[in-house]
Amino acid sequence: MRLFLVTSLKACAKEKDLYEGSRIHADIRTSGLLETDAYLRSTLVTMYAKCSALVRAQQVIDELRVRDAVSWSALIAGYVQHGHGKEAVGCFYRMQREGLSPNAFTYSSILKACGIMQDINMGEQIHDEIVSLGCFQRMRSEGFTPTAITYACILKACGIMQDVDVGKKIHDEIVSQGLLKNTIMHGNALIDMYAKCGVILKAQMVFDTLPVRDVVSWNALIAGYAQYGQGQEAHHCFQLMRSMGFSPNVVSWTALIGGYAQQGLAKEALDCFQWMQQGGHLPRCNHFC
Repeated sequence: MRLFLVTSLKACAKEKDLYEGSRIHADIRTSGLLETDAYLRSTLVTMYAKCSALVRAQQVIDELRVRDAVSWSALIAGYVQHGHGKEAVGCFYRMQREGLSPNAFTYSSILKACGIMQDINMGEQIHDEIVSLGCFQRMRSEGFTPTAITYACILKACGIMQDVDVGKKIHDEIVSQGLLKNTIMHGNALIDMYAKCGVILKAQMVFDTLPVRDVVSWNALIAGYAQYGQGQEAHHCFQLMRSMGFSPNVVSWTALIGGYAQQGLAKEALDCFQWMQQGGHLPRCNHFC
């Protein structure tokens, strides 16, 4: 009977036959299998999601006395499939509060949810979990293809964690897919990642090969040189940026000031701070943290 129910639900999902799927759900309730069969539960949730009946899918989860990671993952994937990133993230957190550990499928779905919401910060947090659990390679082997925003999230997280090895692998993927030609976002993310990892020459190489640059590109490079005590190079980049018609913003100025301060050049840092204020750029405390 179990095989028949699973096969029937999959057929309903494929044909988007909500009426028949609901009828089978009633049969499953009668049989009592829902509480004991994890695969049947996830198949039922997936059927409702495929039929765009996300409220019904959520109800299946809510009515269960005992929930598992497989059922939650099916619901999260359903929300993502229909572009409901916020709801997917809500389920993800609820699942964790119940003491359930996400699997590779869960992580792949939730990264897509971050892309839907354009939430890079959350993407970083999720990536931290993936790296720490060693799930990233498993996700790739299971066919998960990162989106453009996912690549940016992962690169930013690599910079924060100074994980240049993973960053290089992502760089290779971006190049192989020709993404550097399509948007400046990936180039900027690569410069920032390499700079934060202390691989300044690589950051400079990426910068030099970008077909188009913006203030963010320059800022990432200036900040990288400044962070690692190469004040002269930071100053040179800053001046070159201005000579090429780019107007420094508060991030540009504070990166340069940080470079001077790190080298003990108090006068230069103070002069730069005053020029910054004269230009109407008012720094906040977080710019110097």
